[in-house]
Amino acid sequence: MPRCDFCGKNVLLPFHCQYCGKNFCDEHRLPPNHACAGLAAWKKTPAPGVGIRYGPGGATPYGGGYTAAPKGKKPGRVPIWNHPYFRIAVVVVGLLFLIFLFLILTGCMQPAGDTAAGTVTASATPEPGTPAATVTVTSATPAETPPTVQTPDRARQMVTAAAPAYSITPVPGKLSDDPYTISPASLAGRAHDLVNANRAANGLAPLSLDPALAALAFNHSTDMAENNYFSHTNLAGKDPTARGNASGYTCIKDYGSYYTFGIAENIFQNNLYTSVTDTNGVYSYAWSTQEAIAQSTVTGWMDSAGHRKNILTTTFGSEGIGVAIASDDKVYITEDFC
Repeated sequence: MPRCDFCGKNVLLPFHCQYCGKNFCDEHRLPPNHACAGLAAWKKTPAPGVGIRYGPGGATPYGGGYTAAPKGKKPGRVPIWNHPYFRIAVVVVGLLFLIFLFLILTGCMQPAGDTAAGTVTASATPEPGTPAATVTVTSATPAETPPTVQTPDRARQMVTAAAPAYSITPVPGKLSDDPYTISPASLAGRAHDLVNANRAANGLAPLSLDPALAALAFNHSTDMAENNYFSHTNLAGKDPTARGNASGYTCIKDYGSYYTFGIAENIFQNNLYTSVTDTNGVYSYAWSTQEAIAQSTVTGWMDSAGHRKNILTTTFGSEGIGVAIASDDKVYITEDFC
């Protein structure tokens, strides 16, 4: 530890004298207190100034006393545009304006009075002679999830796909008005046939129908229909693989240098009708046939890159499809692969 060159005291942070070049403690840091060899030079050095204060007494030679105030100017007054807070306010306002402009240009905000995309406003009691308002239902809402892929070192990489939100809540129809009989089991079988037709068109072997996967898919479709949600993850937080594990079904495929673990899944939210028309409070529905629902479902999957990839994966050998119809006429279709 350094020592004071005058008294020998240990000093953690000594003071260095620029006039004699030695180190001293706090008590002997000034040249007069340690018999500095450069004491004469220290005495000739002006004392440091402490800023200029305005007043009537003039200024000292060291700039630390008083000086007369400039005429026509009050001491300490700074123009508002030179004030630091004013400049900060200008920057903040500018940033807010740029953010607002960005939101307008990117379509994230709409002027008041505009109708948001996907929303249809219809009068419940139209004027006589006015055409009835028609609300079109978005019936193609697919979502897919791939299996968990295992790398050669068998480290699991979970892959999750977010399901898009349903854009329009349709008016529930009267099933007594539906001229078509929709059987969930028959609809699932037809969707299975259409999936295999698409695989055959792409030179792939057909998928076998696995009753365990079909039961898993049916349970998930029923859960979505009864609890009004649309997602690969159920309300208990379980994805397709976790739901399969809970029911005793696991899907592991070993390819030597790597293996896959998990169940791939496509889901689709369809509807029993494509549109509903309100004519002076009387609703009429454009009901869909079972074939139309099956065709639109599989076509929707094939037109989506992720769903198409699941359907045309060569290593999948089996699938199960489950269908459930909700009380609001939505048709939930789940397709699980292994």
